[in-house]
Amino acid sequence: MDMRDFLRAEMAVSTESAVLLTAGVISLTASALLFPISRGILPYYENGLLGLLMFVMAVQIITLGKAPFGDVGRGPLWTVLGVVLAGIGVVTCFIPGLFRVVPRLVLLGSMGVGGAAMFVRLCLDGRRLATWLRLGGVFLHLAAACGAAYLLSMSIGLSLWSREILSARQYSVLLMAYGASLVYLAFVLVPVYRDHPPARTGNLSPDKSMILLVGVFMVLLGVLLIPVSLGLLPFSAGAQLGLLMVIFAVQMLAFGNTPVGSFSRTPAVLLVGLLFTVLGTASCMVPELLVPFLTVAVGILNVFGGAIGMFKLWSRRGRGPDFAILKRLGRVQVAVNMFSILFGASMLISRLLPGTVIGIILSLNGATLLYLLHLLVEIEKMSGDRRSS
Repeated sequence: MDMRDFLRAEMAVSTESAVLLTAGVISLTASALLFPISRGILPYYENGLLGLLMFVMAVQIITLGKAPFGDVGRGPLWTVLGVVLAGIGVVTCFIPGLFRVVPRLVLLGSMGVGGAAMFVRLCLDGRRLATWLRLGGVFLHLAAACGAAYLLSMSIGLSLWSREILSARQYSVLLMAYGASLVYLAFVLVPVYRDHPPARTGNLSPDKSMILLVGVFMVLLGVLLIPVSLGLLPFSAGAQLGLLMVIFAVQMLAFGNTPVGSFSRTPAVLLVGLLFTVLGTASCMVPELLVPFLTVAVGILNVFGGAIGMFKLWSRRGRGPDFAILKRLGRVQVAVNMFSILFGASMLISRLLPGTVIGIILSLNGATLLYLLHLLVEIEKMSGDRRSS
């Protein structure tokens, strides 16, 4: 197989592996940046990293049903808690100084206490650990990867709570080890889930759960931009763009959904997703470092994505069954694409729209995405009822 065939070959990467890979690359990128930051070469926006870590945890809870303390399923209660955690992460990223002790307290409980609880559970659950050791092979790697990730998570949670425990250089080394353990675990889970696929739980599939998260993100971003544009709140443009890039990355790595359409999860798509993760993390952590570049990049992606979506809808008009709910779905998709084009154009053309108008557009876009999710769930239920009858 030559390089072109390799880049086009579809890869069987589970949603959990994709999310773990994203979290691992975020930690590795943060570790690399902390070296020049500790020497004063680069400025540091710590809330950008803290908020990003909380947002990725929320992605795990909502899409996978995995909380820091273990599997909880994707029921309504945990979905709501995941959305709340994502909201705290978004506000922590975007509004400097609004949340002070809350992010550290959340990460102490999730990464510190949660990591310790998971490590103790792994050691005390003799049946599971004994089974892994008896099976050998990839399950030995699974035991080692889980143990390392839990211990390092606990250490990072404690160090985030009290910055005096470790020096900046020691903290960066710890983050590097943690990121490497997550990447290791992500790759170990590929053959495990290939041979033993996890059972689906919850009413929402992982891709629809991601729509829920993006819709909430857009609504919250739009609401925050209104007081920001009026000068009532400070705002980190770099963290906003960085978090958008990480959201793009998760969608690409987990589902093959890019801003310009859906593709098979080939190595090329995964590599672009990893690049987006690196750029997003850097933009969250280092103020103004990538703002000019990412403003143009996000603007172009939104304009092209909306335009391509409109073209696909136009090319499919008149096809398929003439159901009322499908007509509503088509109109909602048109609205989502139009909002995407407007948002992208406002980023490419300075002062095209007032900040308050952009905030309203983003809020409407998020609300429309949530309504789109409602329609998709209804259509899925109708299809299930039709198959069972």
